[in-house]
Amino acid sequence: MIENSEAWFVRSGSGWTTSIRPRGPRGWLLSLAYAVAVALLANAASHAAGNWLPWVALLLALTMVYFVTMWRLSVFVPRKGGSK
Repeated sequence: MIENSEAWFVRSGSGWTTSIRPRGPRGWLLSLAYAVAVALLANAASHAAGNWLPWVALLLALTMVYFVTMWRLSVFVPRKGGSK
């Protein structure tokens, strides 16, 4: 279990209303790295001729790695003001 001081992200809510936000510099850096990687992947895919399926597979794999990393490096914090 990750302690609050070690968390890269903060998670609140539950189910479809779960929100995960970067908590500190490492979380923001990981999010920036993901955004840059997606932009570079999209740029490479737009210049490559041929089948688009490998590019979609790479994008989905990158997104899954990012989401799993975000979830594993986050801590749950209850929302302020109670649940509605």
